[in-house]
Amino acid sequence: MASMHEIRIAAEVAVETPVPLDRLPYTVDFELVHTLFVNRLGRSCSKSETWLSLIGARKRGLVGTRRRSRKSKNKA
Repeated sequence: MASMHEIRIAAEVAVETPVPLDRLPYTVDFELVHTLFVNRLGRSCSKSETWLSLIGARKRGLVGTRRRSRKSKNKA
């Protein structure tokens, strides 16, 4: 389980990445995200730990899909 510190760093890195999280695994972009995460964390970790931190950040609403405003929902 990712710590809150790890989740916050993952959120920072994810926000800087133009690729949505669900398209990130097994891509060159994920390699970059993992490298940035490890550098900011200040210690080594597995790619699985990086991924779990990213998912933890998304579950807490720190990154992920943008929600539509109420105005745009009413128009639809």
